[in-house]
Amino acid sequence: MAVSDELENALKALLEGGAARDLENEILDFKRAANEDGETFRIAVDAAICFANHLGGEVVIGIDERRVGAEAVLGTSIDVRTLRRRIHELTRPPLPVDVLELELLDRRLVVVKVYETSEVYADTKGRASQRNDTDCVSLDPAAVARLRDEKFGIDWSSDVCEWAHRRDARAEALGLARTRLARYEDARRALSRSSDRDLLAGLGLIDARGRLLNAGAVLLCPPPPAISTAWINFISRRTPGSEPVVSRQVEGSMLEAFEEAERLMDARRQTTPILVPGGQQLELEDFPELAVREALANAILHRDYHLRGPVLVDHSPQVFVVTSPGPLVHSVTARNILRHPPQPRNAALATAGHKLGLAEEVGAGVDRMYRAMLSTGKEIPVIESDSESVRVSLVGGAPDTQVGRFVATLPDEEQKDVDTMIVLHHVRANPKVRAADLTDLLQRPEPEVQAVLERLASDHVDLLEPTRDTARLRRPRYRLRDAPLRALGTAVGYQRRTVDEIDRKVIEIVASYGSIRNEVVKTLFNVRVERASAILRDLVNRGVLVRTSEATRGPGVEYGPGPRFPRTVRRKRVRASADDG
Repeated sequence: MAVSDELENALKALLEGGAARDLENEILDFKRAANEDGETFRIAVDAAICFANHLGGEVVIGIDERRVGAEAVLGTSIDVRTLRRRIHELTRPPLPVDVLELELLDRRLVVVKVYETSEVYADTKGRASQRNDTDCVSLDPAAVARLRDEKFGIDWSSDVCEWAHRRDARAEALGLARTRLARYEDARRALSRSSDRDLLAGLGLIDARGRLLNAGAVLLCPPPPAISTAWINFISRRTPGSEPVVSRQVEGSMLEAFEEAERLMDARRQTTPILVPGGQQLELEDFPELAVREALANAILHRDYHLRGPVLVDHSPQVFVVTSPGPLVHSVTARNILRHPPQPRNAALATAGHKLGLAEEVGAGVDRMYRAMLSTGKEIPVIESDSESVRVSLVGGAPDTQVGRFVATLPDEEQKDVDTMIVLHHVRANPKVRAADLTDLLQRPEPEVQAVLERLASDHVDLLEPTRDTARLRRPRYRLRDAPLRALGTAVGYQRRTVDEIDRKVIEIVASYGSIRNEVVKTLFNVRVERASAILRDLVNRGVLVRTSEATRGPGVEYGPGPRFPRTVRRKRVRASADDG
């Protein structure tokens, strides 16, 4: 049994001077051993429960999370077998863990490895907690019940509804459902013409006895007073921090509320037309319709319906925010939401929502939000979750037409690839990138990120290239190729002079005039004297140029062709004027 790569990397960063607290995350925690073993056991038990009710993780005893670098490594003398036994004894149900020893800087550390299971754990007094980022959050009885349902895959939305009956389904909602289904060319169109009972059965909103399920009550009935007076509250502002100019409780069923919220958003959407190669015209939106719809659909389909309150939509021309009651579903976090297998909290509701076109595809909403935003040059969606709510924020404003036009020239499969859009977003702000730089953004391990970069550096995609100084490394740094760099123009946040560009321009000058001076390089590249000297020194060191003047310092130093000067470059003859004597 070995420690995880996550822990190995964190310990390495700690020894390089990192702050212990900054190296903790949702699956790694550092703890200082207490003066008494009993207190250390209690600390370990609390942390183990916290991890077991989330994704599992590692608790490292013997590191002070308040210190920096080697000073944080204090060590511990706690007995491994006793610690394992006490965690088992002090948890309900008994929590099995692995405990191992680790040596660092001649000090002994103890690592408690906790695994994710289908149980919900508490201490002997019934107190349960759950990891949220780097904190342990206490769980009240309702949160414990929700967590247990999610771990066992119990779907509230598929239960028979206790607060509404089939006769309570609003005629307006049924008519809207038929209208939405009639848009499709598949079996859904036939379903739109069926009886009410067959319509509800086809959407999975009633059971075999015709009783309305919770999913049907949410979609087709007004909310019960125990939840809210409206399913959705819509707020519109002129700026994100200003007073609302529109504040509306969208009444009726959830299906009607969703339609009305879409209408309110459409009325406020701004578009920018662009022409792409081939003459096709595209409309770029301040808030891409697909991203907004997926954010809203996720909020209503995956919220926690045990909690009170509506879904809140807060819109301004700059920011679009959707806040829904309840945390992300168990095991889904902001750090893994792109890659986590689909795990809807309300499976029956999500399936019906997909059939009705509220969401394009079950389990693909976040991908679609990312692609829709990044393909028009906007920022990555911000997803935040705590024990009470999930908040999705989209930054709008005028789209970047250069990014939109460039994305339209990529191969079709790359335009639809969320990894490609994230990498493009990153290299627009960073002149060089390695696989290790992108693991958090792509939410993939480094070897998978490396495969993405290699694909984008292929001739088929022609987006990236290895930098000249790292091209022979197993995992080189990458940069934008010259053609994408030029096409993106001001959408790139830096200006780059590659070594190849510098070589080419200097060689052209020397080929034309026989020599070059520092002042010419300074003017040619708009750089300072020191940078111009460094460019010439590099070319001399590589044998491309040699010093040809007697002067060794100052503005009079000249450089001419060296032994590795390209002989295929034809030197132009410059006729001397009469003034040259």
